[in-house]
Amino acid sequence: MSASPVPSLFALEAPIVAVTVLEDRASVTRRGSVVLQPGVARIEVPRVAPVLVDKSVTVSVSAESPVRVIDVRPRRRWVTSLERDGETDPDRGALRKELRQRDEALNRLDQRRTALRARLAALGRLADRTADDLAEDVSWGAFPVETAAAVVRVEDQQSALVSELVTVERDLGRLAADRARLSKRLDVTASPQEFQSAWLEIDVDADAPCQALVQVEYLVPCAVWRPYHTAELERDAGVVTLSTDACVWQHTGEDWTDVALTLSTARASLGSDPPELRPDPLLVRKRRDVITVAARSQTVEVLAGAGAGARAQGLPGIDDADEAQHLRAPDPVTIPSDGRPHRVRIGGFTSDADVERVCAAELVLAAVLESHLTNVGPAPLLAGPVDLVLDGGYVGRTSVGYAEVGERFALGWGPDGDLRVSRDEQRRHTDAKVLRAFETIEKTVTLRLSNLSSTPRVVVLKERVPVSELPDKVKIEVDADGTSDGVTPDRDGILRWDVELGPFGMATRTLVYAIRKHQDVRGL
Repeated sequence: MSASPVPSLFALEAPIVAVTVLEDRASVTRRGSVVLQPGVARIEVPRVAPVLVDKSVTVSVSAESPVRVIDVRPRRRWVTSLERDGETDPDRGALRKELRQRDEALNRLDQRRTALRARLAALGRLADRTADDLAEDVSWGAFPVETAAAVVRVEDQQSALVSELVTVERDLGRLAADRARLSKRLDVTASPQEFQSAWLEIDVDADAPCQALVQVEYLVPCAVWRPYHTAELERDAGVVTLSTDACVWQHTGEDWTDVALTLSTARASLGSDPPELRPDPLLVRKRRDVITVAARSQTVEVLAGAGAGARAQGLPGIDDADEAQHLRAPDPVTIPSDGRPHRVRIGGFTSDADVERVCAAELVLAAVLESHLTNVGPAPLLAGPVDLVLDGGYVGRTSVGYAEVGERFALGWGPDGDLRVSRDEQRRHTDAKVLRAFETIEKTVTLRLSNLSSTPRVVVLKERVPVSELPDKVKIEVDADGTSDGVTPDRDGILRWDVELGPFGMATRTLVYAIRKHQDVRGL
């Protein structure tokens, strides 16, 4: 029985050309060209990520003649830091000898530096005495030429010594750095660190000689990305420029150099299995005589456009409204494997904005500069943090939620320091009488605004009243006579006043409303 022929071995340099980063992993694509001979051959792709997922490796070969991929295997082994950097194991005795030579040279230079400093100090004292003698002779009307020449000689000697001292200091710094490198290398050889190295073995079978293009794809963990935005507001022009970056972290063990980068929100790990169906029994029970209710705060979301869908229901990661987004970097990028954040510009738009000062005193006692703009970009705006730049200056950071194309959203730019707000709430309770089935809770809210600047201000003042889900049992009534300007709430219970404040001006707004609940209602 004859032994199997040993396949020809080819080393393939297949650099990374494209990377698709998902929420918690990345898909890496490598390409390389190799010349194949007829028969079975083995191709080795060196320096791949040791953390790659073995079962995710796929190989495709494009050539003029048929080439079949027989098998592909990831291989790994432990190497020292010297092997990883392409160095051979050095002679430790030679390193110690070289280190002693550096120490001796450093000692000689240090002694020379000490001697030069002593001579400079002596020359300085000599120069001072010579100058004193020359001044005394001049005061007696004499000018000795020899003393003046001595002063010049001392200055020349000082200049030469200073120049030599600078050279010695420079040589000392160079030798100290060289000695530090030698010492570090000696420490590494004493206890070298071990790292895992990986490569791919690909067995192919070619029918004829050909030039083959090999493409390798695999998944790697330790890679993640999140959207990050920067908003710039030109207040006078009423324009907001919003730029979107992808903040990418990766520590896969291989650098991504000049790659085509794609950012995806697809959640491949969730799968596509339908939910399990379970029985849902319906029970009939007697209605309770007492109704228990509770007051709760509800976030009002406004969606624009027919394509605006429901928000992600509590899933971790990037909010994409359950519609996977694939965003591409316009230019090749380089992201080293260092675990640090790297920002890549992936889009942006410029939109006209309605800028106003909004005060919701129930939430915060301040008037916040707020801009309302529309997503006019080519893709939905993903939820994420926003750096705020107001009139060319950085003012802080906020966050933005998911916004479809054509959807309006708001950005807050911080409080106006020239405006002061106070809010006072009074409550009066009236119990139900014999002939009255309803109890009444009357509330009076007083809002006061002050402008501390010499510039007029317009403030949008907002206050809210509850919205009843049981109008026959719980009724909300706004007193139009007691409420300033007769303002009425909208369908969400929000009242709005546009308050104009002159220079150093003040304004007051009042809201009066009543909550009438039936006597069989509990909880308010």
